[in-house]
Amino acid sequence: MSIIEVAAIGLQQDTERLRVISHNVANVSTPGYKRQLAVLTPFSGLVDAEAGKYAGASVHTDMSTGRLRSTGSPLDVSLDGREFLMVSSASGDSLLSRGGSLHGDASGRLVTSAGQVVQGLGGDIRLPPGATQIRISSDGKVFADDVQVGTLQVVSVAAEAPIVSIGDGLFIAPNKADMQAVSTPRVLVGQSEASNVVSSQEMVELMTTIRHAESMARLIQGADEMLEKSIRKFGEA
Repeated sequence: MSIIEVAAIGLQQDTERLRVISHNVANVSTPGYKRQLAVLTPFSGLVDAEAGKYAGASVHTDMSTGRLRSTGSPLDVSLDGREFLMVSSASGDSLLSRGGSLHGDASGRLVTSAGQVVQGLGGDIRLPPGATQIRISSDGKVFADDVQVGTLQVVSVAAEAPIVSIGDGLFIAPNKADMQAVSTPRVLVGQSEASNVVSSQEMVELMTTIRHAESMARLIQGADEMLEKSIRKFGEA
């Protein structure tokens, strides 16, 4: 592997790290968002012989709990550790959410702040028309004017299982077998989990990555100039 190839791989890795850092910074205020980490591939494994391509970095999710913010709202919820609400997208896909601010939509369904439909043990949780007092208990039961209308479907994901962030505080577990229903969830009502992104940490990562990318670019430029001189001397011989 030549110097130029090594430097090009370094730039590839830096580009991916910059993309991940930018995504983290953009979601610093997104409730329940989990910081993404660009894990660099060791140089010994950079060349994919079968595909003939270079690999840069894989993206992992930091599942540490964000700071809990007390809101006092009966529809603001957060969950323990690796527990999630089951929600569905507009296309019907099952997704995982850390909670956040819930409310009723125009159709009477309980939804997240981004519009995903919150799933109960029996499907969509629907709020009766005209209900004025909506609340959620610490064990996940949903009440409308003191009448239970559903129970939040809460699942846990195995500690070592991969979880993929898809943005807006939403996640998927690639292997469905890693998810288990939580029969007695501990729902923190009146609290919202903040993003676990620390802005100052991301800024340090940003500056470090930029400096590394600049050094890789200089390395490529220097190697290119040396190659050009060698070709010129060879032509003069």
